Amino acid sequence: MNTNYRVNLGFAGYSDSDLDEFTSGVIGSMTGNASFPAPPVTMADLGALQTAFEQAMAAAQGGTQLTAVKNAAREALVTALRQVAAYVQSLA
Repeated sequence: MNTNYRVNLGFAGYSDSDLDEFTSGVIGSMTGNASFPAPPVTMADLGALQTAFEQAMAAAQGGTQLTAVKNAAREALVTALRQVAAYVQSLA
């Protein structure tokens, strides 16, 4: 029997804190993983996007402009995660 695995893209609907935790898991699983030697987004870059998102989440308690900054940081992080997911899907 031939099994087809697919990457779940449901992370885009996660809460902010769950997305942050999911990103940590991705970075931990992908860093130094010989099965995925050349992701389109480096784990260092993904970590930087995560840090920007974390900082924006902390600051977002200050009003609509800061919430917009957080939302933009979240979208950048989700976009990068989608690129990594597509890469993993293509190799798996």
